[in-house]
Amino acid sequence: MNPTPIRTSPAAHAGSTATGVRNDSQSRKLRESTEQFEAVLLRQLLTSAQKPLLSKPLFGKSPGDDIVRDLKTEKMAEQISRTGSVGLARYLETTLRRNSSHQSADAVRATLKP
Repeated sequence: MNPTPIRTSPAAHAGSTATGVRNDSQSRKLRESTEQFEAVLLRQLLTSAQKPLLSKPLFGKSPGDDIVRDLKTEKMAEQISRTGSVGLARYLETTLRRNSSHQSADAVRATLKP
């Protein structure tokens, strides 16, 4: 019986080194941060957009309405941000990655100068 070799892609080994794990962790943190930032902006936009609609409630106003509305708006903003449909988080992530790689290259060049 011949054993079947297990084939793995190079990407499967990318996270096996300490540097790869650190880069994955940093990438995940950057993505989460940009999504959270986008969600904050979306929350502000959604809150402002709802104000004219909520100026005259249909069935009166109860004490918990504001809390429930804020929670719904927060969850909606988070979901929109996670889908990536707005694209602000992706744009920020790309820009921050590019800027951080330029800064790293500049730091290396500065150490190499006599």
